Amino acid sequence: MNDGYTPKYRQQYSRNIRIEFWASQEEYERIQKRQKASNCKNLSEYLRNAAIRGYVLNASIPDLREVLSLFHRLSSNTNQIAKRLNESGRIYSVDVQELLSGQKEIEERLRQLVETVNKIK
Repeated sequence: MNDGYTPKYRQQYSRNIRIEFWASQEEYERIQKRQKASNCKNLSEYLRNAAIRGYVLNASIPDLREVLSLFHRLSSNTNQIAKRLNESGRIYSVDVQELLSGQKEIEERLRQLVETVNKIK
């Protein structure tokens, strides 16, 4: 930790305490490898997250975007079916099957994401 001195250029930031520790070359390389895999912007961010949370969560943004896209398509289909039902009073079994399969696909993708997160913990 520091001795209370904060350089003028650092005084504008909310983080004003410096923490240092020593590591072997092997440990440093492992830390850098994990930091790069975590998608944290820099080593400082990675170490803060690891120390505060006990782990660093690396959520795959493409996977989350894909689930969100699937959800939007399912919502759109549901709205179209509801509109048709209100207009004609009919609903087709093909439409219901399409909605159910969409729900199952979203559920499976979310289950995979949860399993990935649980492995990280």
